[in-house]
Amino acid sequence: MSLFDRARIRRAFSRAAASYDQAAELQRRIGEVLLESLVYAKVPPRRILDLGCGTGHFTRALKRRFPKALVVGLDLAEGMLAAARRRQGWLRPFRLVQGDAGRLPFADRAFDVVFSNLLLQWSDEPERLFAEVSRVLAPEGLFLFSTFGPETLAELREALGPEEAARRVSPFPSLEWLGGKLLELGYDHPVLERELIIRRYASFDALRGELKALGAGNALSDRPRLIPGKRWLRALRERFEAGREASGSIPVRWEAISGLAFAPTVGRSKRMSGPGEVLVPADRIPVRRKP
Repeated sequence: MSLFDRARIRRAFSRAAASYDQAAELQRRIGEVLLESLVYAKVPPRRILDLGCGTGHFTRALKRRFPKALVVGLDLAEGMLAAARRRQGWLRPFRLVQGDAGRLPFADRAFDVVFSNLLLQWSDEPERLFAEVSRVLAPEGLFLFSTFGPETLAELREALGPEEAARRVSPFPSLEWLGGKLLELGYDHPVLERELIIRRYASFDALRGELKALGAGNALSDRPRLIPGKRWLRALRERFEAGREASGSIPVRWEAISGLAFAPTVGRSKRMSGPGEVLVPADRIPVRRKP
């Protein structure tokens, strides 16, 4: 069974298209930092893919930055693509495609840059997404991506408890795992960085409302099918809000991981790690913490 219910993800993000931009302050912040890494592109990009383009915020930004390039945005959710179309400008149009990031509908070596902001955590098989990106990247092409890491929503997981958290909160890939997969697939010069961001919420309902506005509900295939009762929700709210600070707000951790790597050299053999081997040790990569 797949980890995620793809149809549920598509419906949730389509419904959230109207509210996403207003709620996506953190997502934009992470994406803006990712955009800065475009300076490492080895060649001026002529073809750019915004993988998981959502409402087209960064698709439009990429087109403005590279007005002569062909910029393509791909997303699974029809509602997100409809919102992205409304961002189109007749002077700098970009193209939009509905599709699955794990099965990209593009030819080999089609893009010079693949930019993907906060899509990876919704992938059943992140290694398959990495392999597909490798396939569509031209020689010396640049892959830029971000994802949330395993410390994300730690306070919510703690309030739920281990068993309920495993059924109600998505798992997030670790920096070590991501670095190992990039090396296994032969990517050149991968660089990964993580930043621990603390966001503060007025209440449990404020966090819950933000997640809903973003379309980030429970899309796990083995999620509970029954709607939680009022008593269960009240108990969860009390446990979560027990972490309230003297200021009155509740701190919640978000671990942002960003990565940069270049297309694998043609004909290069894969570098495979042994059982349990960590190819990118965590203690060698600093964690930036921002309030």
